[in-house]
Amino acid sequence: MYNESELVTEIKVPVKGSVGHTGVEADFTTIIGTKKVPLSKLEGFENDLLNITPREEALGFKYVFQTYIDKDTLQDKMRSAMGLWADNEMYIDNDILHVTKRLEEYYD
Repeated sequence: MYNESELVTEIKVPVKGSVGHTGVEADFTTIIGTKKVPLSKLEGFENDLLNITPREEALGFKYVFQTYIDKDTLQDKMRSAMGLWADNEMYIDNDILHVTKRLEEYYD
């Protein structure tokens, strides 16, 4: 399905039963999203976990992890423990090592 507001094609796989209604996300405490975000939207979210390369500057967008919802992503299922991410860390590099290191620091 083509999402005209985001200009992306979305793929969804229907799942039968209770998992289809509640989503597999219900079994997890930390859920982050992956996004393709224009660089202009990343302004104000500068942090140590977000680095914009010259290639990304030339492209005008960056693939990131989104750590919590905002007004544009209210329908997304993202959540984490309170205090896991700082307010300016809504967007971080699409690097799972950043996420696992933060989880280890937080839960140790």
